[in-house]
Amino acid sequence: MAKVDTILEEIKGLTLLEASELVKRMEEAFGVSAAAATVVAAGGGAAAGGGAAPALAETRLTSSRRSAKSPVSA
Repeated sequence: MAKVDTILEEIKGLTLLEASELVKRMEEAFGVSAAAATVVAAGGGAAAGGGAAPALAETRLTSSRRSAKSPVSA
């Protein structure tokens, strides 16, 4: 697990631009798409629920590094 912890700490230090580039390269390297996985996960509930409309999930990015002047409230 030490290897995973090290990688996680490195990822935490990335800027958004660097994280975006990492995702793009991982998608290319492994032949996957992060966007497709999100759609499948969101749409899976409708199929299992007998045709009910899928609920929209709210995503909120938070950071413990937010300054006191930040206009976004937690």
